[in-house]
Amino acid sequence: MATGGTNMAYEERYCAFVDILGFSQLIAGLRNNSAEFETIRGVLNKIRTPHDPDVFGTGGTDFKAQSISDAVAFSTLPTIEGLSILVGKLRELSVALLYQGFFTRGAVCKGLLHHDDQMVFGEALIAAYTLESTVVKYPRIMITKDVVDDALHSDKAKEFSEFIIPAEDGPSYLHVLWQLGMILGIYKENPVHRGSEHFLNYYSAIQTMIEKRFAESVDTPKHFEKVKWFANYWNETVDPIGGRIVMHINGPGLSWRGPPPVDNRILS
Repeated sequence: MATGGTNMAYEERYCAFVDILGFSQLIAGLRNNSAEFETIRGVLNKIRTPHDPDVFGTGGTDFKAQSISDAVAFSTLPTIEGLSILVGKLRELSVALLYQGFFTRGAVCKGLLHHDDQMVFGEALIAAYTLESTVVKYPRIMITKDVVDDALHSDKAKEFSEFIIPAEDGPSYLHVLWQLGMILGIYKENPVHRGSEHFLNYYSAIQTMIEKRFAESVDTPKHFEKVKWFANYWNETVDPIGGRIVMHINGPGLSWRGPPPVDNRILS
């Protein structure tokens, strides 16, 4: 069997399949909206470039990403550096799409795969797709137990432990709001920290999008349950800080039951 990420390889890789929820409806409305077309095109183009190697290490990763209509397939070699880049890209994509008002749902697994610049196929892709479509009920990115074990038994276990959340209903999932929690922590310790302003404004806009989707879903129980799950996840992320700083989401069935927070969001 070929190895090393060559074009002829059918090899073990980390693989993620991510569905962009509601994307098909957006595509249907793109015909007369060039601004939205450029926005979505920009988001999908952005994910093709790996993260700064100074952040995630310089080991071989062979990172690849391929858009498939309303879904994206990612893969890397099964190294810890590859997994670091993969989870970083998944967080980046998820947050960028939240900013546009779209949720992501997907799965990360490990298995045999062929992935080159023209095509992607194999057991790992089928497994990730099957998990996304049959197991991952809510807008989150599941990480299979074998991948979690790889992460938490590596020399980057401490970093990975911050990115992986065990779900109450079983499978672990990726903490796509990790950056928000980190920035709120910095802001809590130092409210005049100027580097936080841009990010807090960005996440304030995301909060508005989630609230909009929450309000739109109330007459569709199946969709409402999915948005409610994510709104509760948002509230859990900001809850240790929350209050006057940012940005709980209020509504029926949500974990935040206090009064609406004071709107002191930082203005551009």
